[in-house]
Amino acid sequence: RRPTRGYLMAKDARRNRLLVGAAAVIVILLVSGAISLSVLYYRAQRDRDAAVAGRSAAEKATADAKRQARRLSVVNDFFNNGVLTAANPAQLGYSVKVVDALADAESRAEARLKDEPDLLVTVLNRLSQVNRLIGKSDLARTIADRANEVWTENKLPVDSERVFMLRQNGQLLAAERKFDQAEVVMNDLVEGIKPGGKYDGLVGSADQLGIQSELCEMLQANNQQAKAEPMLKAAITFAQELEDKGDISEGYPAINLILSLGAIMASNGRNQEAADLLGPAIEKAKLRLGPEHAGTLAALNNYCNVLLKLRRFDEAAGIALQVLDGTRKAYAPDHTMIGIALITAASAQSRTGDAQRAYDLITEAETLFRKTKSEGDYYLDRAVDIRAEYCRKLGRIEEAIPIYEASLYGTLFSARKGEQPLLIERLGKLTKIYRTGGIDDDAIYTRLNLLTNRATDKVPAGNRSRARVLANIARVKGEAFDPKIGIDLLVKAREAIADSGEPQEDQLLIDTVAEILAKLN
Repeated sequence: RRPTRGYLMAKDARRNRLLVGAAAVIVILLVSGAISLSVLYYRAQRDRDAAVAGRSAAEKATADAKRQARRLSVVNDFFNNGVLTAANPAQLGYSVKVVDALADAESRAEARLKDEPDLLVTVLNRLSQVNRLIGKSDLARTIADRANEVWTENKLPVDSERVFMLRQNGQLLAAERKFDQAEVVMNDLVEGIKPGGKYDGLVGSADQLGIQSELCEMLQANNQQAKAEPMLKAAITFAQELEDKGDISEGYPAINLILSLGAIMASNGRNQEAADLLGPAIEKAKLRLGPEHAGTLAALNNYCNVLLKLRRFDEAAGIALQVLDGTRKAYAPDHTMIGIALITAASAQSRTGDAQRAYDLITEAETLFRKTKSEGDYYLDRAVDIRAEYCRKLGRIEEAIPIYEASLYGTLFSARKGEQPLLIERLGKLTKIYRTGGIDDDAIYTRLNLLTNRATDKVPAGNRSRARVLANIARVKGEAFDPKIGIDLLVKAREAIADSGEPQEDQLLIDTVAEILAKLN
């Protein structure tokens, strides 16, 4: 039989062991070298890729920083040289205000930055924000819509400015009382800024907390406390983490969130739980912020209201006066916060039985609000309503009647859908005090007619509040006299809808009143 190939190779290897061994070593070295070279090449490639990525990230960070610096420079220059200098006393008179210069700031921005749409969007966003903060929501909305239009037309990137724009839109929707739409916008932002979200990395931690807090505020304003409570708890934890890291200032953000959570607990009747939450928060606020800081005073004021609900009247009265003293030191003499502190102090003094002291405090609050607020304002209405009650308790019926009339009159302007019970409550109190003062039904009818006619005259055709005021008057007259009179007035209210700036909300109010009057009829 012929020998196999394997047998011949083995025989040859035994004869030439030295040569075969050397060849094997050479092969092993070559393979090892190839493997080593491959590993070294891979590592070099990885390091090079990392270096390129790092360089790209550094370049991107540098570019972003330059872009942000450019934006800041343009915004500062526009407001300093485009807005403030436009409020020139020599041209506009010495009574000119900066708000006058803001009136045509949008057109100046468009002219100055027409070739730089990204910077134009930035300036328009800030103009919208400023107008919203000074109460000019209509103008703020117009400018915000224009900013969005420029962003869309020029296909600008989704960056921090886009997030600012969306946040501004949510705040405007809330100011316009379109809470459901605002909630959708802010929910999208809250989800988007989470890790892996579409806005991840576009805003800092402080802005993330701000967005969460604003969503909570909107939910509370829309009476969605059940949704707001778990979000507030999560936001408080986040705020405390940021404080521990030094990313935000200690105390104030967390205190504000705790106040909101305490308010929800108190509104649900969980007063002891609210007191247990606010007590430690106040002590921490005193240490971190100081006893006369706005956050500390607000926390104390809320705590006082909770104590009143728990019937701890003497303790509440002492805290209320402490808050009032601190507020007077911290704010200007006619600041709203002083008025709020006066209302709380008056309520606490009344509960302790000191009716005269309570009357003096609430009278001071009403005087302050009449200087700074207009009829229909919540705080002014509240101060008027409380003073009327104190007059009644002190037996000052003649003094109480015009106060109750002013209280109802103010509510005719302010009551919206869902606030009709307050309107009817004040109508009932006024009717009762009329009768206590010996006024008969015919005289009551005459007085209420004069009151409602005065309100109607104040909102002529074309006034944005006309439909709402007419609907409220319809409810008053329908409730006090005859439902048919109210239903006839609703026809005029519907005619006013065409001239109303917010027809949807006014129509809902009219429909609600019509339904109630139909049942009464």
